[in-house]
Amino acid sequence: MKGRLVTGLAAHKARLDVVTGAFGEDRVIFNTNYPESYGVRTIPQIVGIVKEYYATKSREAAEKAFWKNSLAFYKWIRRAPDQPSP
Repeated sequence: MKGRLVTGLAAHKARLDVVTGAFGEDRVIFNTNYPESYGVRTIPQIVGIVKEYYATKSREAAEKAFWKNSLAFYKWIRRAPDQPSP
């Protein structure tokens, strides 16, 4: 297997488990390192891997990672009625 590129969740699950375990679900925010990942993975591929990871977690944990935790961190202010509420 040496030299074979491992793709998908298998390549990242252990690292995601460490980050989530170390910081807790209330302090993890999804992000990418784009454009550093350009040419290696596309944004849809990166999002897909993280969505697959959070498919094994509660809906609440997924919502926190994808947007709710950013409300507190960035101090978002709701500016339009169609924006979600925490």
